[in-house]
This record gives sequence, C-alpha cells and structure tokens, in this order.
Amino acid sequence: MTHAARLAVLLTVSLTACASERVVQPVPLPPDGAIAVDFRTDRVTYTMGGAAKTTMVNRSPDTITMGVCNDVLERESGVAWVEVPPGTVACIALALILAPGDSVALNVDLKLATSPGTYRVRRQFSVVHGSSAETMYRRSNTFAVNR
Repeated sequence: MTHAARLAVLLTVSLTACASERVVQPVPLPPDGAIAVDFRTDRVTYTMGGAAKTTMVNRSPDTITMGVCNDVLERESGVAWVEVPPGTVACIALALILAPGDSVALNVDLKLATSPGTYRVRRQFSVVHGSSAETMYRRSNTFAVNR
C-alpha cells in the first residue's frame, strides 16, 4: 500500500468549498437552558493570517462532545453577521469529550479573515442527556482582525 493510500485509510478527510460569502440568517438555535458553557478567545485583537486561541469551559452538569473542525468564522458586515467561506479544509475526524468542569483550548485559523473587521467564532457541540444528544451552538466574544 502506498503512503498516500495509508494516509487516506488513517484519516477521514472532509473537503468543503464555498464560492461566496453567505449571510447568516437568524435561525432559532437550541436554547441555552441549563447548559452553562463559556467560549472565549484569548485576545480581542489579532493580525490577519494568524490564529486565535479559543477556550471552551463546560460549567454544566452534562457531558459535551464536539469535533475539532466544526468552528465557523463570522464577520460583522453592517447590521448583519456573514459566514466566512471555509475554503478547502482537510480535517481528522476526532471527537472531544468534555465532562462537567472540563475545558479545551483550540486554535482557530484566521487565514480566511482576509479583510480587517470585527469577527467571532461559532462553535457547534452536542450535549449528552442519557442516551440522547442535543445539538447546540455558542458564539465567542467579538474580536478585531487588523492588517
């Protein structure tokens, strides 16, 4: 088996390509309810092409699961937030499990923030309730991206 074939077997690759910027429409998201989750970046200002360190803390009594490649960068555009197209992404299929009180720090690539402005990160995760799970979202604090 070639090196490339072994790599293909070992990794689950997700390829996504978007051609244009989409407006994030107001969509009813699952309510926070009893889920106490903090999601923040380490700074309020970054440079284009850098990375933002995010930390998510599970302060709820429930277990949270999430992938490592589900973050979406959003940019403020006038009165609306627009989703920054993710481009082509290769990602390892890896799930993180956060028990109550656990936290995780992940970097978010800002290469896609190609213009100065105000941004935030949207993270998707699942909250485990017994044998079922509920999908929820959290947005980070806003931050500036400068040249």
